[in-house]
Amino acid sequence: MRRLCPMLLTIICLVLPSCAAPFKCYRTSVGSGADEIPVVVVGGTPYAMGRAIGELMPDEVEQCMAAWLGAARKADSKRYTDAELDAAWKAVSPYAHERFRAEMKGLADGSGVSYDLIRRVHMIPVVSDFACSGVVAWGRATRDGHRLHIRNLDFSTDAGLQDCPAIIVYVPDKGIPHANVTVAGYIGSHTGMNAEGVVVGEKGESPKTEYPFDLDGTHFSTILRDVLYDARDFKQAVDRITSAKLIKRYYLYVSGGKGTAQGGAKIKVTSPDATRLTVWRDDDKTDELAPKILRRSLQHDEQRPGL
Repeated sequence: MRRLCPMLLTIICLVLPSCAAPFKCYRTSVGSGADEIPVVVVGGTPYAMGRAIGELMPDEVEQCMAAWLGAARKADSKRYTDAELDAAWKAVSPYAHERFRAEMKGLADGSGVSYDLIRRVHMIPVVSDFACSGVVAWGRATRDGHRLHIRNLDFSTDAGLQDCPAIIVYVPDKGIPHANVTVAGYIGSHTGMNAEGVVVGEKGESPKTEYPFDLDGTHFSTILRDVLYDARDFKQAVDRITSAKLIKRYYLYVSGGKGTAQGGAKIKVTSPDATRLTVWRDDDKTDELAPKILRRSLQHDEQRPGL
């Protein structure tokens, strides 16, 4: 298999031989000094995995959840009240998989952090307007032909999320092993990859003028976890996203596949109520950015970026 993401894929593969029950969860790290990032490896049922995360990093979960909510309320005291966040949870939680809710309950029990605090923090991205960046490139678009999937999180640094990063590696009793690149206590996914080589990411596109948003549907942070759990190839990942009832405007980036079958797609939610989707795959000439694609020469061979 091509080398998709050396660190994450290596971590996932190393823990696969340990899948036999009972799974021994543990904590390690990558990097050093200021660049050290905790890596928590958990396995079993969703509740058991959530509880293990909480038990392995209780201080970071408490600090990160409290700081995130505090910063949000400092920025907008009306949008992030208990009442507003509880209403958001009431709207989106029926669309979240039961395993997501079970993991959140386990996280609260394991860390000792209030379940209400954790679920309210998970609603901050749901009611927020923000924009980030994403890139998928492969084949002739990269110097070595390997696939590159990049996701840039443009959240405000005021919440201090950059100080509590976490890589959570899941080896579920049912589903595909996967890694979620996140912060301590946040089990939704903004980017991650699974053991089948499927990678996901997103870019916010909902403007402030459309707030309050129609939240009757699935938020990307839960649907991306579903993709990591269930999608065994690029097509399954795209189908899972496009068949869901989504909310708000977003760009969702998906890549996957092995060898010559690898590819990527950009999925644009083009209406506030997420009823219209546009999907561009592989160097699509109808892509909204196609006229702006930059041609450049690498090693005397014309190259062109992917999505």
